[in-house]
Amino acid sequence: MPRSWTEQQVAAFRKARDDSRQKLGLPRFESLTEEEKKIALVQEHDELRQREETAMKMTAWPLEKYAPHPFWAPRAGVLQCPEEYGGAGGCYNLKFSEGADLNMLVYRHYASAAADQLMDDLEATNFVVHDGVRSARHELVGPRPHVAGYRVRKGIAEILFWDEHLQKAWVGSSCWRQELEFDEEAEAWFVDKMKMWEW
Repeated sequence: MPRSWTEQQVAAFRKARDDSRQKLGLPRFESLTEEEKKIALVQEHDELRQREETAMKMTAWPLEKYAPHPFWAPRAGVLQCPEEYGGAGGCYNLKFSEGADLNMLVYRHYASAAADQLMDDLEATNFVVHDGVRSARHELVGPRPHVAGYRVRKGIAEILFWDEHLQKAWVGSSCWRQELEFDEEAEAWFVDKMKMWEW
């Protein structure tokens, strides 16, 4: 999504970038040739993507545990919860209202037993807990599923999964990556959070 800059904001951004480059022993961005700028922007893009992926992995919460913080829905909608890894088994749709904690909805849904296994598996003996031997829903969406956030399009919220064991980020039936955008005015890469939220 294009940013709107004032001249002062562009100047402040460029100064901050030049200050950080000088701390690394690099020349000011404006003093680079066009070819050097292209190389510097490729490095900036790669570093930003790496930082964002590291941050995502650090903040994603394991699906079998409570979320460390709430995620309040800004509007009402429908949350799609895949029944199997990669969305192969379809989705269970949960309606939510404005102000609902999406993290708690996701945790409660996936902490419950898989519906088709609930009655059959309760007959088995489990010497640790009284739940019987059964699979929880979270075990069906990957070996170590984590919730990294949500993507919302036209009131439909999808869970952005990160599987720690598989080292794979997925949503629905496809993979996902944090969206980056290039801003022509600032001549810099930025994270495009708005592509994740289209109500």
